[in-house]
Amino acid sequence: MFRNYYLGGLVLAVLLVPFPVGRAEKSDAVLSAARASIEARQYPRATGMLSALTKGHPTNAKAFILRGRALTGVGDFEGALKDFNSARRLTPQDPEALAEEGF
Repeated sequence: MFRNYYLGGLVLAVLLVPFPVGRAEKSDAVLSAARASIEARQYPRATGMLSALTKGHPTNAKAFILRGRALTGVGDFEGALKDFNSARRLTPQDPEALAEEGF
């Protein structure tokens, strides 16, 4: 959808569609929202967001770490351990992944 503006005899056509956001920006936005949910102790909400993210981005170690934290919050320790191990496999030198291994 375009909207036309007249400016001194010139017609400016402005596209009224949001600027397309890349996959990395969307991932960062989901990670930020999930972190906020975890801090607010809204673990099921965070788990849902992060499950969708890990499905679409199976190599995103940060998503696995955060989902592991959210799963710990709901008492799913087995699921949390699987996620922490997945993060460790993806980024073996990441200090955050190493720290969560012994949660």
